[in-house]
Amino acid sequence: MVPAFVGLLVVVLILGLSALSLSGVQSLLWLNGETARQREHALMVATQQLEAVRAQARSAYEQVASTSQISAKTDAVGTTYLLTQVVAAGEYAPYKVVNVVVRWNDRSGRSQDVVLATLVSRPTPGVN
Repeated sequence: MVPAFVGLLVVVLILGLSALSLSGVQSLLWLNGETARQREHALMVATQQLEAVRAQARSAYEQVASTSQISAKTDAVGTTYLLTQVVAAGEYAPYKVVNVVVRWNDRSGRSQDVVLATLVSRPTPGVN
């Protein structure tokens, strides 16, 4: 009777440790999934800004300039994304280098960012 009881305790212990391990893996997967969703949203915000800069360059090239912080956008979950645009002219003349940076803090408080870059040029007269 005692060996059967010890065997039962070992089985219960193994099942308990397995369940604990699975819950740890599940929380890690959930955190990584949330970070991926935030990164996807930040990428969408950065892409929209680059498209706005490209459109602005077609109509008002001289006004394409750096900004310290364009906006802070909050998604449905409450994550706030800070959007910054840095423009460098002259290095790749006659183009302007535009870097768009989107920063946010993840659930663990670590700073995350997405950086996209493009070159914009003065529009060619008579060509749209």
